[in-house]
Amino acid sequence: MSLGEILRQFDDENFVARLLPELGDAQWQERASSVAAEHGEALGEYASASVERFASGAQEEDWLSLVSALNRAADPGVVCLRRMMDWAIARDGKETKFCAAHRTGGGETP
Repeated sequence: MSLGEILRQFDDENFVARLLPELGDAQWQERASSVAAEHGEALGEYASASVERFASGAQEEDWLSLVSALNRAADPGVVCLRRMMDWAIARDGKETKFCAAHRTGGGETP
């Protein structure tokens, strides 16, 4: 399956919803749900937005890492969505800390 075919499947909310339970353990699911909630989204909405944000904002090395992981994946859809969500969660976690620091007068991003 090509990367384009995988990405097209992510347009189907039902497909994304079926993958969500397979993406990580309970701790990862909790973290992903927490970041989604911080952005006023359900986990499924956040997953879909993560795909779009990765597609438009990931750097070349992010894409190369993703393609490399997909070449070894038993389930490319799960690997792709997990990588894209991890990418988004990492950035959103930094943004949340940055915004909280400025609201409380903390200044710089940790």
